[in-house]
Amino acid sequence: VAFQMVPALVFLVVSVGIMVRLSPPLALVAGAFIVPPLLLGRSTTSHLVERERLVLEQWCRIYNRFHQVLSGIKTVKAFAQEADEHARFLGEVNGSQAEVLRTVGIQTRLSASRNVFINVGRVAVLGVGAAQGLRHRQGAALRRTPPRGHPPRERPRERGMAVHDAVLAEEDHLPGRERA
Repeated sequence: VAFQMVPALVFLVVSVGIMVRLSPPLALVAGAFIVPPLLLGRSTTSHLVERERLVLEQWCRIYNRFHQVLSGIKTVKAFAQEADEHARFLGEVNGSQAEVLRTVGIQTRLSASRNVFINVGRVAVLGVGAAQGLRHRQGAALRRTPPRGHPPRERPRERGMAVHDAVLAEEDHLPGRERA
């Protein structure tokens, strides 16, 4: 258990830390869709384990009885109870199979609900992430757009070239300097 549980917990803690550091809102959305399947699974799993134990006990009783009947087949035949034993055996088998089918139905619903939560969570995280990305992109575009009535800001390279051109223009006006 320690070789499986400890690495899984370390991975979980590190992953949550990275998610929170990258984007707290996305981490909250992801967390909101992780918790319900865990709670649903926790409550249903204990119920399923108990059902599996009961079904196993039922099958053990059936096969124990079957073994007893086979051992005492002469007695059963002597009292002409073959049909009764056959009906009892089939009834117990049908009951056990019905219980197994109910358990499989519960497991299927649990699995389907977990899958729905996980997939809806994925879509929600993608949606929130896309919205944040668009908001960030629009914010960056707004920061690059100059306010109305103001000239656009020069880029550093353009500013440097303008300074360089101004220096050259001043040098052209200095006495004794002539441009070739």
